Amino acid sequence: MRPNESFVEQPIRSLQTMLRVIAEDDNTLSTIVPDGIYGQETMRAVNAFQRKYNIPITGITENVTWDKIVSVYEDAMIRIGKAEPIEIIMDANQVFRFGDRS
Repeated sequence: MRPNESFVEQPIRSLQTMLRVIAEDDNTLSTIVPDGIYGQETMRAVNAFQRKYNIPITGITENVTWDKIVSVYEDAMIRIGKAEPIEIIMDANQVFRFGDRS
């Protein structure tokens, strides 16, 4: 999940999306649902991130926290990456039955 073009001028939703991707890459952090609201869930996610990366735990996303989130997010995206589409080829007369393998 990447912040997409519709997140331009939506920094909180972008923050939440980055935290979600980071949590997908690091299962010690809890996932967050991007909703664009800096509520309790977002504050807990920021606190946990700050704790993990030795940033003063404030629950506030200031420049130091933001820059570290962006950096960790970029690294996570390299590991997670976007799933490559697969091409599905099936003969028009082909049928799959229970127990078939390929």
